[in-house]
Amino acid sequence: MRLVAAHAESTAVDGGLAARLTRREIQRLKWAAAGKTDQEITLIMRVAAPTVRFHLTNASRKLHASGRSQAVHRAATLGYIGRGGPQAVTI
Repeated sequence: MRLVAAHAESTAVDGGLAARLTRREIQRLKWAAAGKTDQEITLIMRVAAPTVRFHLTNASRKLHASGRSQAVHRAATLGYIGRGGPQAVTI
C-alpha cells in the first residue's frame, strides 16, 4: 500500500501538477544542490539561518519531498534547478 501511495504522490508531482516555487525557494534549492550547507547559504545570501530553513522547508513541502536531497532531486526533475548552476541565481 505504501508503494502505491508513493507512486501516486510521485506521479502527481512529476505528472503535470508541478509545485509553484517562489524565487527565494528556488535560489535556496540551487545552493543546496551545489552542496552548500544552511550556514554557507546564510553567508552567501546574507540572511538568517531560520530564513534559509524556512524556504527549504516550504519548497520541500510543495514538492512533497521528505528531505533536502529529495527536494533538490524533484526540483531538478521539474526543471527548477540544474540549468546554469548556482551562478545563475540572482540576488
